[in-house]
Amino acid sequence: MSPATKRPPAAPDPAAAPVRASEPAGVKGRVFAFVVAGFLGLRERARHGLAVAGWCGFAGWCGLLVFLSTRPGRAYDPGRLSFLQQNWDKAAHFVYFAVGGFCLASAWAYSLRWRKRMVFLVCYPALLAVALLDEWVQTFVPLRQGADPRDFASDAAGALVGVLVAIWFYERIRKRFGAG
Repeated sequence: MSPATKRPPAAPDPAAAPVRASEPAGVKGRVFAFVVAGFLGLRERARHGLAVAGWCGFAGWCGLLVFLSTRPGRAYDPGRLSFLQQNWDKAAHFVYFAVGGFCLASAWAYSLRWRKRMVFLVCYPALLAVALLDEWVQTFVPLRQGADPRDFASDAAGALVGVLVAIWFYERIRKRFGAG
């Protein structure tokens, strides 16, 4: 080509962002940006998945609680049962409400990205209300002893542990992977 037919170099586009020396350029830069955007999207999808898992777990927990609370009891003589046989259900209440507290606190925390204090102030009183309602419903079921303060105390302790464990996990994940 002759020098007369050569085109002048194109003027830089003022709308284009300047390339800094610290930023990767070319194909590597686009791949890097794609990977970072994909990771951020994955993190957001993971948070959403944890919220859905928490809500589904809590819904299943509530359904099972209604089923178990409305079943008629069995007639038995408490004098013939050992201490362990009479009180095993307190451990069951504790574990059951710990699972419910974990599911509810996880659902609220991952859904709304609340801080630990707000999660606790919403979830723990809600679970105490559920425990009171559960004990009240049992008073209407044949052969069931409702309004048992020891059952309520086990429910409250289990709910407290479940909520605190969920908050602890949420805070660890939030600190490790960033806000959210």
